[in-house]
Amino acid sequence: MSDAELELQGVRSGYGDLTVIRDITFAVPPGNITVLLGRNGAGKTTLLKTIAGLIQASAGDIQIGGASVAKEPPYLRQRRGLGFVQENKRIFKRRSVEDNLRMGAYASKLSRKEVTARMAEAYERFAVLGAKRKDVAGYLSGGEQQMLAISQALMSHPRLLLLDEPSAGLAPSIVQDVLDAVRRIKEEEGRTVLMVEQSVDLAISVADHVLVLDIGRIVHSGRPDDTGIREIVEDTYFGRTAATAKAAAPAASGPDGSSAGAAAPA
Repeated sequence: MSDAELELQGVRSGYGDLTVIRDITFAVPPGNITVLLGRNGAGKTTLLKTIAGLIQASAGDIQIGGASVAKEPPYLRQRRGLGFVQENKRIFKRRSVEDNLRMGAYASKLSRKEVTARMAEAYERFAVLGAKRKDVAGYLSGGEQQMLAISQALMSHPRLLLLDEPSAGLAPSIVQDVLDAVRRIKEEEGRTVLMVEQSVDLAISVADHVLVLDIGRIVHSGRPDDTGIREIVEDTYFGRTAATAKAAAPAASGPDGSSAGAAAPA
């Protein structure tokens, strides 16, 4: 059994006949923040949705906590310890902050006492939510809605949290607050995080490990302080082909030094 909180081996998925990600192999160890970088259209959101079970993998295996979940529906993956914060602040905007948090606990089948305790945790994590617990979620600011979306996902006490572009559409000062919260979720709550982020410098500042995705495949895997990491990311963002970037970048490897997967033809 793997020691990784999340492990992918040769994963491929997409939409119908369109393959978006292919031969994805990497591991995320417990208590680690792994940041997934790549330009628009690289397949980052598709990869997270495949891990969460919202898109079915057409090949390969996905393991959470050492258990294969590739054939399981999303609710079973949640019960195994997966939380997912989708892009664009997916909350119930016509319901109150309290109602949103209760819905985050629904699939976990918690007692009323346990739900109340976890809501108190959410208000301690983000004090502004406690102050606005009776407010309609749609009237919160963008940053507050993102805090609510994260708190909603954490109501099930996931070991592994997937975050899809948590800084999208937020003011710079609020982005830093959200990423600081992500760091605390790892350091103080002991959770593992896989995060897609467009703000490269801020993402690298909280990362323990960095993956760069281009045209559906991993073109770099390494530490945030690796020499040349920003150049590799810039090459990818500004349009060098995946094959060229692959040739120039260090051999991709997982956090434990294992191979990060061969690149298949785009």
